[in-house]
Formats: sequence, C-alpha cells, structure tokens
Amino acid sequence: MAANYTQPAEQLYRYALSKGASSEFIGEGIQDLNDFLTVFPDHLQATSMRQLLQSSLTSTVVSNPTARTRG
Repeated sequence: MAANYTQPAEQLYRYALSKGASSEFIGEGIQDLNDFLTVFPDHLQATSMRQLLQSSLTSTVVSNPTARTRG
C-alpha cells in the first residue's frame, strides 16, 4: 500500500474474505494494517480496509462464538 497499490491490496483482502478466511488470518491482516497506520496515520484506504476486516472479524466471531483471534 505504501507504493500506492491500494486497489490490488483491497481486492486481495476482499477475495480472502469471500473464501472464508480464518479469524487468525483476519487478525493478522488487521495487525499489519495497524502497523502500516502507525507510519501513515492518515491513509484513508488502509483505514477503510482495516474497518472492512474488523467488521468481518466481528461477524465471524458472532456467527462462530468459539472463533479465536490473536491478542
């Protein structure tokens, strides 16, 4: 994303979610985006992708209460 490849990055995240990515994978993606946003705090696409993953993780945990995430 730092090289302005935001569209392919978002497409990959959406593809992974559509294929049923595990809560562990989603959590790692959120952490990666948190790290990125530490360096680029005003990056709107990264913020949007993090929200996408967080909402997906929330719906995964709600639909599967035994799902675990990295802490």
